[in-house]
Amino acid sequence: MIERHTLLTVTLDGTRRTIAWGRTILDVAREAGVRVPTLCHHDRLTPSASCGVCTVEVRTTDAWRLVPACETRAEDGMEIRSSSERVLDARRWALELLASDHDADCKAPCVVLCPAGVKVLGYTSALARGRVEDALAIVRRAMPLPSVCGRLCHIDCENACHRDDGLDARDLAALKRGATEAFHGAPLPAREQDTGRRVAVVGAGPAALGAAWWLRLRGHTVTVFFDEAKPAQRLRQGDGALPERLLDADLDAMLRFGISFRGEARLPGRADALRASGGFDAACDTREDDRKHDLGVAEAIGRGRRAAGAADAYLRTGKDDSPRAHVLSRQTRLRPDETALARTGRAPATVARQKCLQCGCEAEAWCELRSLWDELRVDPTRLRAGPHRQLPAILGPGLHLDMNRCIRCTRCTRVCDEEIGARALTVIGRGFDSRIHHAVLPGGDAAARCLSCFGTGAACVALCPTGALTQPTRALAAKAGQP
Repeated sequence: MIERHTLLTVTLDGTRRTIAWGRTILDVAREAGVRVPTLCHHDRLTPSASCGVCTVEVRTTDAWRLVPACETRAEDGMEIRSSSERVLDARRWALELLASDHDADCKAPCVVLCPAGVKVLGYTSALARGRVEDALAIVRRAMPLPSVCGRLCHIDCENACHRDDGLDARDLAALKRGATEAFHGAPLPAREQDTGRRVAVVGAGPAALGAAWWLRLRGHTVTVFFDEAKPAQRLRQGDGALPERLLDADLDAMLRFGISFRGEARLPGRADALRASGGFDAACDTREDDRKHDLGVAEAIGRGRRAAGAADAYLRTGKDDSPRAHVLSRQTRLRPDETALARTGRAPATVARQKCLQCGCEAEAWCELRSLWDELRVDPTRLRAGPHRQLPAILGPGLHLDMNRCIRCTRCTRVCDEEIGARALTVIGRGFDSRIHHAVLPGGDAAARCLSCFGTGAACVALCPTGALTQPTRALAAKAGQP
């Protein structure tokens, strides 16, 4: 029998290592600095080995066997492979299986398809609470020219909306127009810390202004060079003109934001020449996109933002960034009975607003499932089967549960049991129909523990990797883009 104080020798990816008795393979990998991804596992909890994401290979007498690293104890003489092609395939397969029944919106379709990247659910949530200034601030963070929204854009947000039913309550363009008209002088968004990097943007059309705005948000010093007397000449004339007072107000906000304009400049054929002669760290040339008059204004702004994002990533890391994988469901489409009610004039705004604010995901920025899809290059739609939808529910003290986002990792039930001692959450049912259930009657010690935990941040919410469990006040703040 091996004593607890005994040191063991294992081989991880061809390298021999000495470890203490009782360590798991995951412990061994972390101590060696080897990345083994996890999903259902959390360091605060007893391993459950339910997701299959931490799979590794272990050599047996006659073959290599797949095992979960989170709960498998290392043994003396064990040989482990953490990143073989078979291991990576097993992890991808596990993530694809989880995605096959993940009938939830990573991002609302209106946000995914908005060419300028405006956080649509943020401003609709703010407007629903009567906070017009906050709504405009959310639009302005993505749009250097907020007056374009609802006037010159192609309303891709409306066309993409799940509630494709012709209801007036779906008029997102009108909401944005109202916000910009009602409070055009909203405070400017906060910039990131100054980087000390200087960037030249060549051109002064919508793409150039989008690039300049995004680069300034990221903390760079930005100068826009153009050969005309005024910037945004395309938006001052013809059918695509903005009202002069609105356009000038938007440009004035860019000046107050710290962006410099140099008009009637002699522009070189290549932006690199301007970078070299002017002592800039980078140059961003958007003239080609701004010459494409068949390209919508919002689309041009979006292209400028993407170009700026690539320039910013290169300045910071020497690498370009890449888009993340999204899952779009149909779960927030109005049901036929809801559409009928709305068309007869009975409470359409209430129904529509509730559906709108259910769309998208509060965990979109930090979802562990999405991060693993990106890391392992998983196509989350490859194994999509027929949806097994469950209605959102409110549990116990006011937790919001959406089983369409849940991956049955049981982190919530384990932390409630092991740390809080309330045992308030459990899993009932089997397979696709299983769900998280609040199993505590009001009044006893377990209920008191649950309420106390809920009041101090809800451990089950904090450990949920996909945003299936949320607290309503925090969820609403996330929709509005607030901390």
